[in-house]
Amino acid sequence: MDKEIPVVPWIFGEHCPPRKALWLPGDYEVIPRSCWILLHGAGGSAEWAMEESCLASVACRENSWLVVPEGRSLDPDKPSGFLQNPKIWDDGSDRFREFLGPGDDLSFFDALVYRIREEAGIRGCAKDFPIHLIGFSNGGAMAARLVRSMPGIWSSASFICSLPPPQCPSANSSKAWEIPVLTIHGNRDPLIPWDGGPAKSPWLKVPDDRPPVWEEYAKWFDSNNPNHTQFREHSGLQSRVLLHKQKTKAWLESWVIEEMGHHWPGGLGRINRRMAGPPSWRLDANELIADFTNRTVSEQNNPQQILDLTNPSRWQPIPSRHPIAKG
Repeated sequence: MDKEIPVVPWIFGEHCPPRKALWLPGDYEVIPRSCWILLHGAGGSAEWAMEESCLASVACRENSWLVVPEGRSLDPDKPSGFLQNPKIWDDGSDRFREFLGPGDDLSFFDALVYRIREEAGIRGCAKDFPIHLIGFSNGGAMAARLVRSMPGIWSSASFICSLPPPQCPSANSSKAWEIPVLTIHGNRDPLIPWDGGPAKSPWLKVPDDRPPVWEEYAKWFDSNNPNHTQFREHSGLQSRVLLHKQKTKAWLESWVIEEMGHHWPGGLGRINRRMAGPPSWRLDANELIADFTNRTVSEQNNPQQILDLTNPSRWQPIPSRHPIAKG
């Protein structure tokens, strides 16, 4: 960013306990193009997610607001940490039920969307102001729940190192799949194995048996032919695209990064590697998300263009001299 943009804390005091979100409004003199909502993973926080992903500078460059809300901890009066009293999203799976404190995540997001639209209206944005969901790990599972439980609101959804929860509510599902979906995953993710299998969560005592990631997303996207897709590979990146049966503006786009574990691609890589595996700077997730969200609101999209623009050869690794690629 050429100049420092202040981050504005939003406090939703009508919730018990009060809930927090950070808002990066960008340049106040420019009408924003869209809003990105970034959901942190289990044990994270709004500040940590913004720092770890380095997403703020790209959001500002793209003239998109960045809103980073926080999940719930069991005891909101005590400090929250990664393992002790972690902040968690209620993704509908009941996997983290013992860690969730009081509150209702769906009503919180109702209030959050209302606030975003209110701020957008003040700045003269169109009524169909695009709102894009971006979730990491447990935050991605929560985003999947939001896509299904609050359809008609989101312009796209991006899932980083995440799986849709198997018990995700299917209310109003006829509208839930009318948006483009992006997934980014590492083939050495020990917490959500790409090929499926047992995975040991640092918070749960019993290992989970996880399904294969691509098959699960294809099923979640309501497809009976997950293997009938366009597959491409280049320099350690793989891309797959599954087109919607009826909707030309809805597709499932999946990226797999070789030699990457449970990390934000191209981020700071600060999650413990013994638990999460290796980080990777082979792909900058922020640049891919910017490209993806731009494509989702473009009037030029058609099936062939979607396939052409999801070719891994378009992407280059982050140079090793780049500050976030060190370490």
